Amino acid sequence: MPGYSPQTVYPFAVNCLSLASQIWVIIYGGKYSFTLRIVSTFMLSAIILILIPIVAHLGGGLGFWSTFLILFFFGIVTGIQQASVFSLAGGLPFKYMGAVMLG
Repeated sequence: MPGYSPQTVYPFAVNCLSLASQIWVIIYGGKYSFTLRIVSTFMLSAIILILIPIVAHLGGGLGFWSTFLILFFFGIVTGIQQASVFSLAGGLPFKYMGAVMLG
């Protein structure tokens, strides 16, 4: 679509609140179990990844901005995922922690 540049706008949508959500997990994440945080965010990610092509197919400005909003929410979810997985791995022995860090 003329006038819209997804390659420059969408990275901000994904990463905008990722850091803020990671800080939130560090401060308030102890109130919730790792299972709740990790499983629920991975399920939300799966749903979001299914919705992105469907919403993007709307086309025009509506498709562009609705995809932007979905990616904004996706950034929050991935921030919670990363903080939860890495904080869980932080308590493991070094060889297991390295396996999580290196994939």
